[in-house]
Amino acid sequence: MRFYLLVMLCVAIALGALAAPVHDSEQALKAVEKALLPGGMENITLSVWGPVEPGREIRSTLGLVMIAPAAGYVVYIDDHPTANLFHPVRYAFVTASEGEVTVVKAQSPPLNYTDYEPVETAIGTVLKAVENRRAPLPEKAPPPSRSNRWAVLMNGGYGQFSNYPRYWNDLSNIYITLNWTYGFADDHIIVLCSDGLNPAPDQSNGQNSDPDLDGDGDDDIMYPCVPGAIDAVFDSLANVLTSDDLLFVFATDHGSSNGGWNTVFNLWNQQELTDAHFASLLELLPDCEIVCTFEPCYSGGFLDDVVVPPGPRVASSACDYNQVSYAMPPDYMYDTYVFHWTAAVKGEDAYGVPVDADYNGDGIVTMDEAFIYAEEHDQSNEDPQYADEPHGIGAEISLWPSGPPGDVSISLTPYGTPIQIPGSGGDFEYNVAITNNETAQQWFNCWIDVTLPSGAVYGPVVGPIYLELPGGASIDRDRVQTVPGSAPAGTYTYNAYVGVSSGMVWDQDSFTFVKTSSGEASGMSYWESAGEPLGELTPAGEKFEKPEDYRLCSNYPNPFNPMTAISYQLEAVSFVNLTVYDTGGREIVELVNGWRDAGIHQAAFDASNLASGVYIYRITAGDFNASGKMVLMK
Repeated sequence: MRFYLLVMLCVAIALGALAAPVHDSEQALKAVEKALLPGGMENITLSVWGPVEPGREIRSTLGLVMIAPAAGYVVYIDDHPTANLFHPVRYAFVTASEGEVTVVKAQSPPLNYTDYEPVETAIGTVLKAVENRRAPLPEKAPPPSRSNRWAVLMNGGYGQFSNYPRYWNDLSNIYITLNWTYGFADDHIIVLCSDGLNPAPDQSNGQNSDPDLDGDGDDDIMYPCVPGAIDAVFDSLANVLTSDDLLFVFATDHGSSNGGWNTVFNLWNQQELTDAHFASLLELLPDCEIVCTFEPCYSGGFLDDVVVPPGPRVASSACDYNQVSYAMPPDYMYDTYVFHWTAAVKGEDAYGVPVDADYNGDGIVTMDEAFIYAEEHDQSNEDPQYADEPHGIGAEISLWPSGPPGDVSISLTPYGTPIQIPGSGGDFEYNVAITNNETAQQWFNCWIDVTLPSGAVYGPVVGPIYLELPGGASIDRDRVQTVPGSAPAGTYTYNAYVGVSSGMVWDQDSFTFVKTSSGEASGMSYWESAGEPLGELTPAGEKFEKPEDYRLCSNYPNPFNPMTAISYQLEAVSFVNLTVYDTGGREIVELVNGWRDAGIHQAAFDASNLASGVYIYRITAGDFNASGKMVLMK
């Protein structure tokens, strides 16, 4: 006998009789409310079936609950309606002749759910209003795809009545994150969802799961989430993956228990994937990096089977092996743990609110950081779990297979070396060259700043500018810098960088010049470079154009103490709001709130009165929005 059937054994409790017989489901509900629900019905969900005849089997999805002792009514009581499917529930039987109430504990909802009439409650109304939604797509194009990143995303659904809209929302959000943030190719993200591409309704809201998870017009769901399809997917991956690859596996939806650490993911059409069988599928694969994130109830029971030598493997779950997992209040549009985990790796949550889980400020959210963030922000009644093999490897693994993509190089070359600028000042020329060493087109940032004789970093004097290059293409530009006689004497270092919008540098180069003498310094304005902007560089003989509506936002220096300047570029006159927040989402200061002309602007941020740590800035300008993080180090 399976463990959950033991848990479900009937412990019938006679709870007294009413003075009058029960003639309809409304009277049966009142009898149950009086006998079993002293706290009322607003925070639970109920449904009523009846009348049923004596001897009728009353079954849950996991087995027999009771046999009707007489004619009467069955009231299904879910005391934890925001938990996922297989969790403690109650079945109450109300006899028609005397109104006697008997209750039996179980672990799952009714098998014949369509025979039950739902009862309107406050929480039931909220859950019924949950809709399918896509998280907003990032403002910029996805990074270039790489062949060594693969993902398997699964949502079993169990059945239409239990395939809640939030599971599709979870699936869509993580798909967008993989494809649009990390550059996983469409055909490398294998999605198994409920009944696959069957157009029949498969969700509890009466709708069909939209196969287009990111709204780009093509189908992303590939297969139904059933055992045969899962086996076939992993058999195929065993012949495709190499030791240089990364495989990410994500599962949402329901889970159940076979006792202790032996747990199950519930698939479509009431089928199952046990932890032991899933582990056997992973054993077919080469020893590549494997990252697993699990949302279902009891999913912590998978970790002891998944995280095994030799690794590298990292896995986390919404709850322990003996716990259920929950939807996230107040609107229950997503499951709690996966909502925060996905926000951590994406850099913003599913509603577009900036998130910073990069605790060490290195520009990459590693798997241990993603778990720490999700666990800290998970306020549901669940205990997220984490494991890695070898121990500590999660601090080295992210959804980038070996750090962010982008083999891009930059060089900064002065004309005439060594450069010496006399006390009277003068001009010097230098060349900036950038090469995309990838075969695919890439978007990236480039900027140049200057280290002054005092050691302070000033700039950027060029950019930061968002650029695009075809695979294998190069761009270069000669530039002229004017140095006035009032500039302080000493050594100046020009630093050029190319990287991503998070601030992670892919390549850099520099050169120095010496100013021999000076009069009194007249300020910093003399570092404005002459000539055309770097964004006008010419690749492959053709004029290069920036995106028409791009507005860049970044801060320098970073890390900083206590001052930094946040720069932003507007292509047209815009109403701008620039606000700084802490990592808890609390507003620190509003730096800009008004109209600004086209061009490059700066706003100073003084953190003298703040504690060391990570701070988030967010800019909106018209229909554009962007965010970034700053590290205050005192």
